[in-house]
Amino acid sequence: MIAFLSRYKIYVHFFVVLGAAAIGAFHYNGEFHDNVMLLWSYFPKWLKLTCSLVAELGAAYWVTTKTQQVGQKIVVAMLALTLSTAAFAQTPPTSTFSIEASVAPISCGSADCTTPATDIGWTLALLNNFDIRQDNILVPSTSVTYAGAGGNYYLPTAWLNKTKLPKNSFQPYLTGSLGVVHIAPIGVPASQHLGGLIGGGLNYSPNANGHFTVSIGELRWADWTGYNKSMVIFSSGIGWHF
Repeated sequence: MIAFLSRYKIYVHFFVVLGAAAIGAFHYNGEFHDNVMLLWSYFPKWLKLTCSLVAELGAAYWVTTKTQQVGQKIVVAMLALTLSTAAFAQTPPTSTFSIEASVAPISCGSADCTTPATDIGWTLALLNNFDIRQDNILVPSTSVTYAGAGGNYYLPTAWLNKTKLPKNSFQPYLTGSLGVVHIAPIGVPASQHLGGLIGGGLNYSPNANGHFTVSIGELRWADWTGYNKSMVIFSSGIGWHF
């Protein structure tokens, strides 16, 4: 069993992260919990069963091979869930937990224009090159919010050693998330739809220690059904890492 799980540990990690996000959602009573339940309802029965089975196998693998490390992560995760009832975004894996804020111009829906939006969130590092993230994007002018959960995969940076750029200062990454788009314009009944984001970005740490970072840029493609089926979001911001 352990040999099997070790061989396919990348898939185990994915489902463990998915399970952790679900557990975090059930920790709350409120809109975020309802959004996650709506997102879960879109999953077909076979995928629900697969997630449950692999998450259980993943838990067994982690408990039997990395008990101490997982115990530390659980403590940090519970602290993160307690402190972040309304915040959710991205970070280099030099720290375990981070809170980040960014701004971005975003499409006005089907109209040919852009409007300001904010993205406030947190991340939790599970591996040296992977962390889970939660996003809460607010578009005030169109009364639209996106609450999503996903992950960041940090790309290797050994190639920076061949350049004159400061070492340990730049961190490129790939990112993706799934969530719920809540649309509540004035005078119109509110609606909720499944949405997603996928893309990448580049973080910069001025002191090369990862405690404070500047998001040079994060470029993501968004599919927000009910608002805009295909749009590009470019954001930039800052992050604090603990």
